[in-house]
Amino acid sequence: MAMTPLFTCLCGTQKKNTNHWVLARVTDAKVQFVPWDSKLAQQDDIIVLCGEACAAALLSRALGDWKQRSTAPSGETRYSHADEMAVA
Repeated sequence: MAMTPLFTCLCGTQKKNTNHWVLARVTDAKVQFVPWDSKLAQQDDIIVLCGEACAAALLSRALGDWKQRSTAPSGETRYSHADEMAVA
């Protein structure tokens, strides 16, 4: 029997069949949103998002991180999965 992975958004919502989910990859230079793909969603550098509101929150967070990094004296601020925020 094949194992079905469980996908959970940053906000804690678990993926169901009827949801309109999106994937994101965040780097120091860009945020890339891509349509749902279950194989891609299993990659370590992919962030699973349940919809537009969580995608917008992730984009806002990345923009804030970039702004902070550009004004920080050391310039060492970096986005990571450990910094993922709880989306309200």
